[in-house]
Amino acid sequence: LEERPRRSLFSCPGADERKITKAKTLGADAVVLDLEDGVALDRKDAARDLVVDTLLHDEDGISSFGSSEICVRINGLDTGEMALRDLQAILPCQRLEAIVIPKVE
Repeated sequence: LEERPRRSLFSCPGADERKITKAKTLGADAVVLDLEDGVALDRKDAARDLVVDTLLHDEDGISSFGSSEICVRINGLDTGEMALRDLQAILPCQRLEAIVIPKVE
């Protein structure tokens, strides 16, 4: 496993395609696509679909995110079904490099 410095971390709402597109150009060490606090409850399914679509279309061998590590912040484990749906959607995506679990105690 290669060590990677994470000096800059850019978080963007998973439901905002414009911000995801912008994140691709910033050169951050890591980009976090947020499915949790950054997304309104009525937009969770749409955000999950957009994040998966983003991850799948970034698997052609040439990353549109450059050298940025791609992370997804899922809904909290205490949300039960929402967190499970997040994991079921993103785990098959090979471009996913890290999962951020919020509010862990």
